[in-house]
Amino acid sequence: MLVTLVLVVVMVEFSFGAPVKEKQFFNRVDELNKLIRRTEKITQGIRNDVAIIGPRRVGKSSLTNKLAEQLTEKGITVIQMDCEGLTPQIFLREYSNAVIAAEVEKHNLVQKFRESLKQGVSTSIVILSEALGRIKSIEITSPLAEFLVFRIEMEKTSERELRGEKLMDFLQQALELPEKLGSKFTVIFDEFQETSKYNVLQKGDFHALFRRSTQHQKNVCYVYTGSSIGMMEKIFGDQNNPLAGNADILPVEPFGEEDSKAFLTLGLKQAGIKLEEKALNFIVDKTGGFPAYLNWIGLRLIDKGEKNISEAQAKETFDQMLSPASPIYQNISKQLVKLGPLTKKILKIIALGNVEPLKIQKEANAQNVYVYLDRLQKYGLVKKRENKFYLIDPAMKKGLIENIF
Repeated sequence: MLVTLVLVVVMVEFSFGAPVKEKQFFNRVDELNKLIRRTEKITQGIRNDVAIIGPRRVGKSSLTNKLAEQLTEKGITVIQMDCEGLTPQIFLREYSNAVIAAEVEKHNLVQKFRESLKQGVSTSIVILSEALGRIKSIEITSPLAEFLVFRIEMEKTSERELRGEKLMDFLQQALELPEKLGSKFTVIFDEFQETSKYNVLQKGDFHALFRRSTQHQKNVCYVYTGSSIGMMEKIFGDQNNPLAGNADILPVEPFGEEDSKAFLTLGLKQAGIKLEEKALNFIVDKTGGFPAYLNWIGLRLIDKGEKNISEAQAKETFDQMLSPASPIYQNISKQLVKLGPLTKKILKIIALGNVEPLKIQKEANAQNVYVYLDRLQKYGLVKKRENKFYLIDPAMKKGLIENIF
């Protein structure tokens, strides 16, 4: 029987701009243990795929990075891949490279090849191609050797040629490779909803290919994350989608009030800083418990060099978070720029407190308002409760209300 134990972290160090590690990991122990319990069963040939769904800046990447660390310690090979902004051709190359690199790293194959990994996998493919032709003593599994020949062929194929049946064949071989290698793998796909746009032979057929290539695998477990909440729920919950029912959905929410206060208070206390109660309440209320915002504000308060933080200082810091020079401003702007004018107008109407569809439709002077509301839910920007719609991100809400965005 497998026993999972993850110790609760009692130290806090603020971090912004990258997934957190070690002392920076806070509050997600329950979610992490659930993930470990499910995914580690792949060592027994029991596969439990999971879809982690939550808005941006809530800490999904930090959670999966910690999962990868724990599974690696258990002897499971972990592959992590970000699907955002990729074409199916780039996905194919990135995924096949990741599988090859993981297998080579695990088995320490050919010192020259290992060193060449520092130069990038494409360079390594060329070097290994030469090695395969010259060195007879390489201890390498037949599936990997066959795939390397295939991968070299792929490298020689132009972007223009990598389409249709050829692309379909290459993708299928890449997706089947981890199972054929015989090791135990967990593959983590970040922003998996982006793959809904992939067209191989026809529009949106990638998920059918993915299911066909992976459904009978017993050595590979898949973890999917996505911030476009509605799209992820449709992928894994709509019976018309090929991947419906393939993964158990695990929602990841912002910190609650108690955890938000504990996180901020403990992190500042370790830096010798005390927050006035009104300042603490203000920050927790305005950040909505989003870990990215709490981390950013914690770092800025430490930078101030003050030992006691007042409510006025807390307000000033929060306003700085939405200044054009702030990375949070830039990140939110990137999300909003993808919206059409009317969709953004409806989002602002919701931010201003009009949460009922008929009122939103009247304010926006728009027909078929549910089409736009459905779109905003798919993007993970609004949530629906009792046929009312609310903005998820408090910083985005403030920025829209004050015409910052």
